[in-house]
Amino acid sequence: MYVKNLKELIMYICNLIRKGTFWFSVKYIFWVILDKIRGVDYVKNESYEKLGLNPEESSVFQATRDIKYLKKVLNDLEITPDDAILDLSCGKGYLMKIFASYPFKKVGGVELSEKLSRTTQENLNKEKISNYEIFNENAATFNQYNEYNYIYMFNPFPSAVMKSVINNLEKTNLDNKRITIIYHHPVCHEAITGGVF
Repeated sequence: MYVKNLKELIMYICNLIRKGTFWFSVKYIFWVILDKIRGVDYVKNESYEKLGLNPEESSVFQATRDIKYLKKVLNDLEITPDDAILDLSCGKGYLMKIFASYPFKKVGGVELSEKLSRTTQENLNKEKISNYEIFNENAATFNQYNEYNYIYMFNPFPSAVMKSVINNLEKTNLDNKRITIIYHHPVCHEAITGGVF
C-alpha cells in the first residue's frame, strides 16, 4: 500500500491494529528488510497470477518464518544422517534452509511454480546449502517419495491435490518404511486420516 501523508499512515496503522494484524505486519516488514540485507527472498508475497498458478491446483504462497513449534518438533525427533525430508509446496525454500541445519542426508522440495522453484534454488545457493534437490512439478503427479522418510507440509494445496499426493505416497512406499508426516496448519486433514496414515 502506498501512503500519501501522515494522516493516511496513522489511519492505516489504526486499521491494522483494529484487524489484529499490526504486529504481523511489523514482523513482515522486518523479515523483508532482513532478506534484502542478506540478498535472499524468502518472504515477499506473490500472487497466483505472478506465479502462473491456478487456485484449484495450489495454495497461495504463504511465507513461513514463525518456526518455533516446527523447531520443537524437529528437535524432539531423532533425526539421523540416514534420514531425508521432503517439503511439499516448498515455496521459496526457507524451511528447506531450516531442514538443512539438521543432520538430514538430503532435503527435497516439490514446487509447482517455476518462479518459486528458481527463487528457492537461488536462495539455497546463496546460503551455501548443497544437500538439496528441487522438483519443479505438480505434487499431484510427483512419485519420488521412496527416497524420503519425512514429509513436511504447510497447507500446501487443495483437498483434491492432497488426495492424489497421499495416493502416490502410498503407492511408492514399496518397502513399507516408516514415514513421518509433519503437517502444519492441516486444512486437508481428512485426506490423510482417510488413507493408511
